[in-house]
Amino acid sequence: MSNTAMRSVPLTLGSGNAVLAATAWLPDSLPQDACPPVFVAFPGGGYARGYFDLNFAGHSGYSQAEHHVAAGAIVVGCDHLGVGQSSRVDDPTLTVDEIVAADAAAVVEVRQRLCNGTLVKGLDPIADPLLIGMGQSMGGCFSILMQGRFAVFEALAVLGYSAVHSSVAFGLQNAGVEVGELAGLFQDTSLTRAEASATVRPAFFDGSVPEDIVAADLGGGYPLRRTIPAWGSLTPPGIGNLLIQPGAVAPEAAAITCPVFIAFGDIDLAQEPRRDPAAYAACRDIELMIVPDCAHMHNFAKGRALLWDRLIHWASRLGA
Repeated sequence: MSNTAMRSVPLTLGSGNAVLAATAWLPDSLPQDACPPVFVAFPGGGYARGYFDLNFAGHSGYSQAEHHVAAGAIVVGCDHLGVGQSSRVDDPTLTVDEIVAADAAAVVEVRQRLCNGTLVKGLDPIADPLLIGMGQSMGGCFSILMQGRFAVFEALAVLGYSAVHSSVAFGLQNAGVEVGELAGLFQDTSLTRAEASATVRPAFFDGSVPEDIVAADLGGGYPLRRTIPAWGSLTPPGIGNLLIQPGAVAPEAAAITCPVFIAFGDIDLAQEPRRDPAAYAACRDIELMIVPDCAHMHNFAKGRALLWDRLIHWASRLGA
């Protein structure tokens, strides 16, 4: 890791009714003609792009963006359509197809602006950028759909989402919790906000996460947020149940040919994570990591730096 300072630059991607809010995190300076890996990062349900730049009073080392930038990478975090500060928030007609198309269009714009030197002031053009899609949970699902349909990335990192079958119930089973009533978990019915947060907690946060950090994330409710932390979103798209169906992304995963990095915490939402590489039938370059001391929300967990270092090592190999 270097001592390079990180700068954070807000971005607006897209146009019309498909505007995505984004942030670029990058080193204060890059060597001339540098071609750093560019992680284009998409958050999970109930979270916004700030998930990749977590900061907590009294704690340090929770920013994945800062960690990657210190290794010479660029990170561009994007709020999905209907999420965070992007457009069409609270639009009940928003579909998965529209979200994925808007995300993919934003990636294409990032590439174009990197190539012509207009992404961030002071960043020289990068003629042939190495764009790595990185999606956590729901963002992983959308990233698989993006790559399978539009092939917008040179490589793909899928974090905490199973292309075979993702389910909160699996996460609770993996945490040793007897699965009880999950109806209404993603709707404002049946379970109160406090009950919903208590239900998901064992799958999302293992014992390595400090209590004050868990409280900072879940205190306003999750997944039905009443108030949000800086990294959260009040408006996860109302499509969560579609994404936890078996084989929800199977055709797209099977069509992906670029290198794929798959990571799960040792407590996560996949029933059998070692089955996941087989879902990428056309891919010949697959890595799988089971992160120790880590539940589904990887960037809060003790094992987070192991994951981040492995991602940087993998990205370095791709660019060699």
